Amino acid sequence: MAAGMEASGEAACECFDLAKRTDALEFDVRTAPHPDDLYQAAAKPPENCCTGGFDAVGKAELDGYSGSGYIVVHEAFSKQEVQEIISALADVVRDDTFRAAATETARLQASSQLNLANGGCNPVLQYENSAKALPAAERADLRNVRKLMGFHEHSKTLRAVAERPALQAAVRSMLMRAGASEAEVAELEIFQSLALLKPPGGREKPWHQDNAYFNVDSSAVKLVGVWIALSEVSAENGAMHVMPGPVKEMAPRPHFSRRDWQICDSEFAGRDCVAVPLSPGGALLFSTLLPHGTPTNTSDTQRLALQFHFAPRGARRTNDASRLRVFGGEGLGVSC
Repeated sequence: MAAGMEASGEAACECFDLAKRTDALEFDVRTAPHPDDLYQAAAKPPENCCTGGFDAVGKAELDGYSGSGYIVVHEAFSKQEVQEIISALADVVRDDTFRAAATETARLQASSQLNLANGGCNPVLQYENSAKALPAAERADLRNVRKLMGFHEHSKTLRAVAERPALQAAVRSMLMRAGASEAEVAELEIFQSLALLKPPGGREKPWHQDNAYFNVDSSAVKLVGVWIALSEVSAENGAMHVMPGPVKEMAPRPHFSRRDWQICDSEFAGRDCVAVPLSPGGALLFSTLLPHGTPTNTSDTQRLALQFHFAPRGARRTNDASRLRVFGGEGLGVSC
C-alpha cells in the first residue's frame, strides 16, 4: 500500500500544520472527525434576533450584541437576492480569470510571498478533497467547492452585498459597541470575502476565533463578521455554533494545530453552546473574538453560506509573530 493511503484508497487524514500554509491549496486536506460532544447545542434558540433586514438592527439588538457578541437578522435578503448571489458565486467558480488568479494565490502563499492573514482580495478556490477524482473540466461546480475567497473585486453582485448601506450601518454600530470610535468606523474595508460551501459529509470548521487568523491587533482593532445563509441551515448540515459572552470581555484564546488552527477541544467538549439555524437570506453578525465553529455536515443537503469580515479602513496590520504571541497556544506555553 502506498504511503499516506488508507485501505479504502482515500487519502489518509492529516493533522493540520500551520507552517504548511494550506489555506489556498486547490484541494482541502482531510482531517479526523470531531468528538461527538463538541457541538452540544442548547435546546433554546438564539436570543438576540430581529426580522426584516439590516434596518431592523436597533438599540435592543445592539444592547444584545454588547451582552452576547452576536446578532441574528432574519430575512436580511429576499429569495430572489439569494438566488442572484448563488448564481454570482457559480459564475466566479467557472471564471477562467478567477481560477488562474486562485492558482497564483496558492503559488505565492506556498512560497511565502503572500500572507492571507493580512486580509485583502486574494482569490482562493478550494475544492473538497473528494473532487480530486473528477476530471478537471467537471470540478468547476459549486457542489464540489469547499471554499471561495477574495471574490469581492471580481463580482459586482457580490461586492454590492458587502456594500449594502444598511448592512454597513449595522456593522459600524457593532464596532462602536466593541470600543471603536465613530471616527475610526467612518469608512470600512472588506478585510476578507469568503464563501463556505459545505456539501454532505463536508468537514467541520473547529471552534476558533477569527482574529486568530488575522494579522491585526485584536486589543486595538475591532472587526465584525457577517455570515449569510444561502440555503436552509440546520445543526445537522453545519450551522454556526457560538459561545456567547459580553463583547468587551471577549479575550484571545490559545489556538493549536490539531484538525485545523483551533481552540482546544477540551475547552468546549460537553458544554452547551448556541446553534444558529437560518433560512436562506438570514444572517449572523458577530464579533471576530466570538468563539464559533461548524460541525460536519451529516445531512444529505449542501449548506451554502457567504461571509464578509469588516474592519475600519486602513486598520494597521501586525505580523504572524505578533499574532502568534497572542493566539498561539504552544508559544504561550499552554498545552492541549
